[in-house]
Amino acid sequence: MPYWLHKKDTPTWDGSEHATRADALLALTAQGLKGWIITFIATDEEKNLWYAREYTRLQSGEYIMPPWFGEYWYSSRYATSHYAHLSTAVPSMVAYTPDDEFGVEDRQLRVRPGKYLKTFAPTLEQKAIDGYVADVKALTGGRYHIARDPETIVKIFMNGPSSCMDRSHFPHAPRHPCACYGDSDLGVAYIGDPLTRIVARAVVWPDRQTYSVVYGDEQLSRLLRADGYTSAGPHGAMIRIVEDELGRELCPYIDDVKSANRTADLRSSQLILRADNRGDYAMQRTSGYLDDEERSVCERCNEEHDADSALCDSCMEDSCTCDFCSHAFWPDDMDGITWRLENTESYSCGCTSVGTCEVCEVSYWVSRGLTDCRCSEHESTEYCDHCDSYYEPADSEQHADCDHQADLPLTADPTEGQTV
Repeated sequence: MPYWLHKKDTPTWDGSEHATRADALLALTAQGLKGWIITFIATDEEKNLWYAREYTRLQSGEYIMPPWFGEYWYSSRYATSHYAHLSTAVPSMVAYTPDDEFGVEDRQLRVRPGKYLKTFAPTLEQKAIDGYVADVKALTGGRYHIARDPETIVKIFMNGPSSCMDRSHFPHAPRHPCACYGDSDLGVAYIGDPLTRIVARAVVWPDRQTYSVVYGDEQLSRLLRADGYTSAGPHGAMIRIVEDELGRELCPYIDDVKSANRTADLRSSQLILRADNRGDYAMQRTSGYLDDEERSVCERCNEEHDADSALCDSCMEDSCTCDFCSHAFWPDDMDGITWRLENTESYSCGCTSVGTCEVCEVSYWVSRGLTDCRCSEHESTEYCDHCDSYYEPADSEQHADCDHQADLPLTADPTEGQTV
């Protein structure tokens, strides 16, 4: 933890090193140095320790992240240097680490949210700053609400964190797919104002005290857990079926739910949510409609997907094409069969086997009767019937690597060659 006393606009090492800032100040005063400054330079070990400490506090939930944590202007410049969070002493304010000296000493500066934003995001419009300030107030209030009526739930999705069910995907929908959650077993827990801005939301089953994926600030999940909620999909819950202005049945994308069945009473217009794919309707679809003509089932994993192909995108990405029979296969299904030669880009589905080249002892795919790897560097090799091995042709009449003589043609002059 060195402190350097040096003349301004000169390298630190041109000055003197001191163990503490107090020592450096004492030297500065005693020597009456004019135009000299004190600079703190942390060691790499000290930096890594305080970075890790602050990162752990954020990830563990000890710190509440500010509502702008995921914004590019912050994540690209300040997320791994400021480690900004809502102050643990004064939650309505933002605390951050301005430099390494504060970090090593585990100290933070505390400022109002508006001041922090104006200082480090000067291009933000005042309307955006006011919105973030309101979000901080909502987060520090330690309260969340649960909406059960369709109208409020639709406003939450329209004004909440971005997702496939937000305003950008359903900007003018007279009936929003998420209205299905209203007046049913489920509700939506949220932080913020449904009319203006939602900081966080999650689908909940109040009677079972469970919640699904949290969109937005994770503070909501901490508040729900504090009230006894646990994270689980709403399997077995019933939701309503609503229709749009043309009479088409609507349904939202539902996290942690694969499919659904209509209730036994078809007149009830309700769905029972399932954890598997055996229901009549797929629930993880973004079209907003209950019965989508593009519904497909992957031939390999049996998962629902929106494409027309026989395989879902995930299985297509995981597949390989056999270099010998051109069929698609999946390494995970090979049960220990070698499917790729080491250090090569050659693939086999198991229709061929692995051999060892007799010339260079390199592994290769045994196919079409090959007995060597056909490496370009061995194109000139020949096979000796006498010693049952490959050799490089030599100028002499004998092999370079054995005492057997080569099969040479009969010649008219025995002095020019041997007969056999």
